[in-house]
Amino acid sequence: MANQLKIIGNCYKNFGLKHTSNSQNTIPEDIRFLKYIVMTEKERIKLPSNCSFEGGKLVHEIVESALCNNKTVDEVIGE
Repeated sequence: MANQLKIIGNCYKNFGLKHTSNSQNTIPEDIRFLKYIVMTEKERIKLPSNCSFEGGKLVHEIVESALCNNKTVDEVIGE
C-alpha cells in the first residue's frame, strides 16, 4: 500500500488544484468548494484558524525552542 500511485483526477485539475489531501477531503463539499475554489489564498489566510491547530503549533514551538537551545520547557515558557 505504501507504493500506491497518487493520481490527481481531472475534477481537481480543472479547478487548478495541485494536490488533494485527506484533511481537505473530510471537509463538507460546500465548505471545501468555498475555501479552495471560490476564495483566494489571501482570503483563506484571513479566516479564523482552528484552536487545536494553534495549540499544537504553540506546543511544537516551545518544545523545539527547548531542544534547540538546551533549555527546559519551563525555562522557555518563562522567557
